[in-house]
Amino acid sequence: IELCYQDEKACFLIDKYRDFTNQPSISQDPMDLTLFGTDLFSGFSLDESLVEELPIQDDYIIKIGDVLGVLVVGQQNIFENIKVSPDGFLNIKNIGRISVAGLSLEDANSLFKKFVNVKFLGSEATIYAYQLSANRVFAMGAVKRPNAFTLNARGSLINLIIAAGGFNKNSSLRNIKIVNDGMEKSIDLYDLLISGQNIDNLNLKSGDSLLISAAENIITVSGEVNRPSKFEILEGETIEDALEFALGFSPIADRSNIVLKRRDKNGRLIARNIRDDDFQQILKRGDEIVINRLNEETTNTIELIGALLKPGIREFEQGLNLGSLIDISHDLLLETYTGFGIIERYKSNTRSYEYLLFDLLDQDRLDNLKIVSGDKIFFFGKEDISFFESDLLKIHFLKSPTFASSTKISQSMGKDTLSYEQIYDRETDNNNLSLEIGKLDQSRLSCLSEINIYGGTSTYDNLNRKANLFNSTNVNYCPGILNDHPTLLPILLNSAVPVFGALTRPGLYPISDQVNADELVSLAGGKLPGASNIIIEVGKKSGNQNPSEEGAQSISFLNAKSANTDSRDNVVKLVGEFKFPGTYVINGTTTLSEIVKRAGGLTPSAYKMGGILTRESVRIRERDALLKAEKELANILASVAMAGIAGKSSQDLLGIYELITSLGKTEPIGRVVANLDPNLASSDPEKDIILESGDILYMPKLPTSVSVVGSVLNPVTLPYNPSFNLNDYIKLAGGYNNNADESRSYVLLPNGRAFKPSTLNFFSRVNGNNSNRIIPGSTIIVPMESRPLSGLALAEVLTPVLANLSITAASINSISQN
Repeated sequence: IELCYQDEKACFLIDKYRDFTNQPSISQDPMDLTLFGTDLFSGFSLDESLVEELPIQDDYIIKIGDVLGVLVVGQQNIFENIKVSPDGFLNIKNIGRISVAGLSLEDANSLFKKFVNVKFLGSEATIYAYQLSANRVFAMGAVKRPNAFTLNARGSLINLIIAAGGFNKNSSLRNIKIVNDGMEKSIDLYDLLISGQNIDNLNLKSGDSLLISAAENIITVSGEVNRPSKFEILEGETIEDALEFALGFSPIADRSNIVLKRRDKNGRLIARNIRDDDFQQILKRGDEIVINRLNEETTNTIELIGALLKPGIREFEQGLNLGSLIDISHDLLLETYTGFGIIERYKSNTRSYEYLLFDLLDQDRLDNLKIVSGDKIFFFGKEDISFFESDLLKIHFLKSPTFASSTKISQSMGKDTLSYEQIYDRETDNNNLSLEIGKLDQSRLSCLSEINIYGGTSTYDNLNRKANLFNSTNVNYCPGILNDHPTLLPILLNSAVPVFGALTRPGLYPISDQVNADELVSLAGGKLPGASNIIIEVGKKSGNQNPSEEGAQSISFLNAKSANTDSRDNVVKLVGEFKFPGTYVINGTTTLSEIVKRAGGLTPSAYKMGGILTRESVRIRERDALLKAEKELANILASVAMAGIAGKSSQDLLGIYELITSLGKTEPIGRVVANLDPNLASSDPEKDIILESGDILYMPKLPTSVSVVGSVLNPVTLPYNPSFNLNDYIKLAGGYNNNADESRSYVLLPNGRAFKPSTLNFFSRVNGNNSNRIIPGSTIIVPMESRPLSGLALAEVLTPVLANLSITAASINSISQN
C-alpha cells in the first residue's frame, strides 16, 4: 500500500497480494510449488512512454536537465517551460537567473516567489515540475530481461523489476543489491511482501545497477497453511518464521500432525513430527515442512439431499427413523418424485457403501425405516427422473466401448466405438436425436461416468434396453443431483420399471419393491381421460404376471391395456389421387378397401396399378438389412485388398466402394409390395390388406412413360407404347452396354412387383393374357454382368435394390408434390 502511494504503477500489487492470500486451502505436492514472490512482478510490462506521468511530490530534488514550468502573473506575465541549465540555473527572460539545482521542489518554489516579488512587487509566481530528466538504470542477474532501462526520477526498484520482466524462478528476493559509484545497498523484499514494512530508498538514481542473485537457502511449506509455497530463508530463521511466511495454519490444519523432512549427510530425507516447543528450531537449506489435514469425518449427523422443502444436515439420535425426519404431507415439494429415494450408508468394516431404496408414498413405510449415523438420504425431483428420456443417455449407450458386444453399435454397425458425430450422423432420423454435437459441456455429463461399470454385462444390457424403450422427449444435461453424485444414475435406471399403455405419461419410473400397481399408475399420471375398459397387466420380477392391481410388489413392468386405445391413437395417411386425401383414424381391423371408401374413393385419373404403401416396421427391417450389407461389403473390400486383388480389379473395387458409400446415404422407404387396387381388394378378402398405424398410402396419376436404367448406353424415360416389348425399349435406350447381363434384365412394375421376362412373356403385349407385361409407369432394369471377384455378386444384388429404393422415392416425391 505504501508503494501504491508512492507509485501508482505499483497499485496492482494490492489485488495481486489479495488474490494470492485468498487461494483455497488445499494440500499441494511440494514439487508443484514455486518460490514465493518470484511470480508477483511477472507479466506487467512497463511502457516507457509513461515514465513521466507519475505525480511529483514537493520533496523532489531538482536536477540538471529537468524542465520546470514557470508561471508569473502581475507586472510581468510569464508562462513558460524552462530547462535547468548545465550550471544549475533557470534562465528566465525579463526576470533573470535563479539557481535551483540541488533544491527540493518546495524550496525552489519558495525561493522563486521571493526573487520575483523583489523585482515586481505584488506579482504572483510559482514553479512546478513539467518534465523530469530520466534516469538510466540497469537490471542484471536473475531477471527475465536483463538490460538497461530508462526510468523517471521517481522510478523505483519495483518499476525496474517490472520493466525487466520480473524474477526468474530461482531469484533471490532477500538479497537484492543496488550498486552506484562503488557503493552497495542490500534490500530484503520479504520485509515488504510478508511483513508489510516500508523499505527506505527504493527510488533509483541514474547509474544505479540492480543485481539479483540466485536463491540458495530454500525451504518448502506445504499442506494445510494459507499460503503453501517455497520460501527463501536467512541464517537463523526458524520453523515459526516459515509458518509466518505461509500466513499461518488453515482452518482444517492438524496442528498436532506437523512433519519436518530433512536430509541427512547421505542425502536421504528423514521425517519427524514437530511439537509446539520445536517451532523455534532453526531451519536448514532443503527442509520441508508438511502440515497435515484434520480428519474431517463427521459423526453423529445425517444429511438430506435433493428435492425437499428443507434439505441439509441433521443431528443423529439413537432410534431415529426416516419418518421422524420426513413428513410426506409437509416436507415435500410439488416437484418431488415420490416413487423412489436412496440412502447411501457407509459400512465401516468393509470401508464401502451400500444403497438402500425407499419411497415416499406411505408415511408408515418411512416410520419403519431405521437411520444410522452418517447416512446420506437422496430425494429426487420429477426433472431428475425425466433424464431417462434424454437423447444424451441414448447416445451414451450407442457410443460406449464398454461391453460393446452387447450394444446397439455392435449389433447394427459392427464397430466397437463411434464418436458422438458418427452416431449423430447415422442415428438422427432413427432415434429423433436433436443434439448440436460438438457443443456439449463435458463438466455437465459426469452422471454418465458410472453406468459402464455398474453391475456387469447383463446389468449393462438391461440398462441399455430400458434407455431405448421410449422416444426421446427432451435433450438434457445431467441434473444437478446426479451430476454431483454419479453413482446414483445407474441405481435409478436399474430400479426403473417400464410403464406402457393408456396412461397420461408412459415411461420409465424407478420404484421401491413396496410400490404396488395402483401407486405406479398414479406416478405415471393416471389413466387417460376417456379411456374405458382398461386392464392393468403387471409383470413381477419373478417372471410371473398378475393382472390384479392389489398387492403387486417387485414389479418388472406395467401395461395399461385399453379396448379403445387403438381407435383413438392409430392413424394412416392418404396422399395423391384420393377424393379426400388426408389423415384417417383406424382401429386394429381397418382394411385397405375400407379406408379408400372413407376417403371417397379414387379420382378418375388415379392409377391403381401404381399405388404405393409404406410401413414403418418394413422401413426398419430395410434399414437393418442395408446396414448389414454395408458391413459385409466393407469386410469384403478389406479382405480383397489384403489379398492383393486390388491391383488386378481396381475398377470392381472402386465400384464396391461407391456402393458402400451409396448404402450409407440411402434412406429406406419401407414399401410393402402389394396390389393396392381397392376394387380388387374388396372383391377378394385375402388381398384386402389390414392397415397398421403410421402406414402411408400414395396413389399416383396415370403415368404415360416407361423408364430404362442400368447397363444401357443411355438410361432414359420413354413414352409408353402398348405395342412395345422389352427389346423395343432397350433399343430406344441405345442398347446394352458391354458389361450388361442381358439374361438378368427385369421389369419393376409400378406397384413394386418385379418380374423377369421369360420365353413365354418376353414379347407379351399389353393386350395379351399374361399378367407379366410392361405397363405404364414400369421401370426396366439392366444389371451389370458378374465377374470373378469376391463380393461382386453381393454388390450386383444390392445395385437393383438401391435402384428400386431410388425409383420408389422418386415416385413418392412426385405423388406428394402433385
